[in-house]
Amino acid sequence: MAEQFFTAWKAVFQANNTRKLICVWHVDRAWRKGVREHITNKVQQTEVYHQIRTLLMESSESEFRVLLQEFLTYVEENYPSFYMYFRDTYCNKVPQWAACHRQHAPANTNMYLESAHRVLKVVYLHHKQNRRIDHLITVLLKISRDEAFDRLRKVEIGKSTHRTCEISKRHKNAEKILQSKSYNIVPISSASWKVESEREHGKFYTVCFSDSPCINDCKLICNICRVCIHQYSWTPSYTTQYANTLT
Repeated sequence: MAEQFFTAWKAVFQANNTRKLICVWHVDRAWRKGVREHITNKVQQTEVYHQIRTLLMESSESEFRVLLQEFLTYVEENYPSFYMYFRDTYCNKVPQWAACHRQHAPANTNMYLESAHRVLKVVYLHHKQNRRIDHLITVLLKISRDEAFDRLRKVEIGKSTHRTCEISKRHKNAEKILQSKSYNIVPISSASWKVESEREHGKFYTVCFSDSPCINDCKLICNICRVCIHQYSWTPSYTTQYANTLT
């Protein structure tokens, strides 16, 4: 998103806590292209790409800072051209692309925007090119009206979404694990635990609970135990990306 679009967004919606996040898919595509342009050796390309993907997916801020510094030192010594490209283009935008700065983000790509654009172009404009701004505004108002009514209908009938169904499914899976007594949980403090992975024995996650209440209208509370996923944080890093399927 160009800076002028984000400035216009903030001016219209007047949301002080609005953040601009760069689409992960576009970041990955740009990095692949940058690696090919600045590094000629195929093996070296793979090595550097693997390192920046690790940076992209790291969810711990402290670990991310260490990895970033090590990576910059490495590429500065071995691939100065790529170092200049990465430093000038992405190091000043870390909060916009790093996973550690988008904990529990509801989306990692701009697919929601792409979907909305398709609805506008196909459903409402019928593949016709729009030339008048007043007509476009009228169409956007119709979309807003239809979306508002659709949202009210879903809330009224209590329609289950993919995310709420997934939350209930994971709750039931946790109950089965507890009943089988196959779990391994080691308390660290009154609000943190080490939990062994169900799939990889010997691999532990650190789970921390925060008593800070979630937003009042959060719809991602488990219907069975009334627990909100936003009250928990955990490591290692890839579990954050897995959790984003819920948030």
